[in-house]
Order: sequence, then structure tokens, then C-alpha cells
Amino acid sequence: MAASPRFLPYWTGRQHGAEATVFCLPHAGGGASTYHRWVGADPALDVQPVQLPGREDLIGMAPVPDAERLVPMLGAQIADASVGRTVLFGHSMGAVLAAELTAWLHRHNAPVPALLVVSSRRGGAPRRPAAGQLTAHSSDEELVAGLLRMGGTHREVLEDPQLRALFLPTVRNDLLLLDRYRRGYGDRELPVPLLVCAGRDDTVSPDELADWATHTALECRVRTFPGGHFYLREQRRDLFRAVHEALGTTGLPSPAPSRKEHHAADAADAAR
Repeated sequence: MAASPRFLPYWTGRQHGAEATVFCLPHAGGGASTYHRWVGADPALDVQPVQLPGREDLIGMAPVPDAERLVPMLGAQIADASVGRTVLFGHSMGAVLAAELTAWLHRHNAPVPALLVVSSRRGGAPRRPAAGQLTAHSSDEELVAGLLRMGGTHREVLEDPQLRALFLPTVRNDLLLLDRYRRGYGDRELPVPLLVCAGRDDTVSPDELADWATHTALECRVRTFPGGHFYLREQRRDLFRAVHEALGTTGLPSPAPSRKEHHAADAADAAR
């Protein structure tokens, strides 16, 4: 694959000497740029963010509000790109997609990941949304309030009418995917060990995190970190360390970014 596959926009910049390739699935409303600071941050992990239809560089592609249709689309390219040791990482909605991708790869005799990492998502059987939980039928005002409360979206995006009009349909699409999701990670045990992560101040309870153990006969580790639903933004290094521990690999120290690089990254975040 000389050119970047459609759903792997960072593929041409991959780290060939890494110990594992980590395919990262975003949260509801998120895109591949969610993980742009992870790319190249650990020389031992080749982080490959996964782009979903209907956002960022795939804005012209129709979004897919159904996991049963979306997973095979992503799975074909991830299977083709899975050379050597791989990890599937999914945050929030991305955890559902990462688990379903693992089941899909197994059913299609494709290489399965050495580790599945699920973040900020409860395990166990899929449930109907709890009272007050955001759904595809929530009003714009409810969506904005909920997104601000979770802290994963720049306030400027939600307060600017034009940006909000572009962004909220993507969020609704992803919430519709979750509303429709009833399969339960392939309706079978996943043939991989699990690392379950969450922020200690998130609404996902310890028991709900522990429920992921029902989806594998192999090891299931649970790790919590300081922070809320989007703890991973501040806890990247400790999260990478937990991935290395679960894989039995050795993370290499990354050089601290220069002040110029840090300011450039902040400016890129603010623009998204």
C-alpha cells in the first residue's frame, strides 16, 4: 500500500521499527485527528488513527450510522495493514468499534490483535440508554450541554453557529450507531487479552469496567487514571506505559517537545 488507505490517513508516516502497530478508533463525533499527538510520540508504538466516513478528510463520504455496515468497511483495510504485532484501541464509541473489529477479524480468519484496549466504555451486554444519557434524539441544546459537560469538544466549535451546524450531525450519526447497537461484540468471547481503561472521575463504574472480563477467556486488566471521560488527553504517557505492560514490550522514552512544537500542537488543537 504505497498511498494512504482511505481509512488510515497517517499510514505513509508509519514507524517501521516499532514493536507494535496501534489502530485507534475515535469517540462519537471524533475523527482521526483525535490522536494526532499520539503519532510518533512513542517510537515503539506505530500509532495509526482510523478515520471514519463523513468527517475531516472524508467529509464528502456519507457517514455510516450502523456498526454492522461500518465494521466490515474498516476491517478490510485494517486486515490488509495488520503486519506484525497489532493493537486495537477504542475510546468510548471507539471501544464498541474496536471490539466488533476484533470479532470481525476473527470470523474472517484475518490476523487478530495481540491486545484489545477499550477506554471509557462499559462492558457486558449492550443496554438501552439511561435516563438523561445523550442519544440521536437529544435536542441540539441537550447535545451541546452534554458535550460541554464531558469536555471532549472545543467550546469554540459548539459556540460558533456555523461550526456547530457542521459538527452536530456527525455526533448524531454516531449516537444513532450506538442507539442501534445490540449485537454484543460478536456474541462470543473475543480471542484476545483486554486492557480496560478509564478516568477515575468518569461516569463508568468499576463494576461496569470489570464486566469486560465476560468478553474474553484470556487476561483482562483494568486500569484507571486521573481525570474524567477524556482522561487520555492528559494521561497519554501513562496510558502508553499500560499498553506496553500488557503487551510485554518496552516503551522507549520520547524526547520532550520543544516550546515551538508545543505551541504548534496547541494551535492545531484549537483550529479543530
